[in-house]
Amino acid sequence: MMRLLFPLLVIGALTACRNSCQQICPRMAAYAEDCGFEISQEEVSACVASQSGSASRDDRAICREAGDRGTLRDEWTCDDLADYWARTAPVDTGAADSAP
Repeated sequence: MMRLLFPLLVIGALTACRNSCQQICPRMAAYAEDCGFEISQEEVSACVASQSGSASRDDRAICREAGDRGTLRDEWTCDDLADYWARTAPVDTGAADSAP
């Protein structure tokens, strides 16, 4: 029983300090993966960072209302998610590719 609860406790701990807009990021990533996209942890982290502080203060009430999994799927299409994740993806500087 404890082994089943442990992942839920970890997920809860990781999202407990996030605001309502930041909490949507992993949900959107999971939905995007259901659409066939590969979303990296770096992309999720970039999403969370973009929703921090005053950047999302005005949107938080909307995020609280629209942030559950069912509403996300009702409001966003796979194409919408592709557009969103393309905007939030970390910039690839090519540094890793230039190593000899």
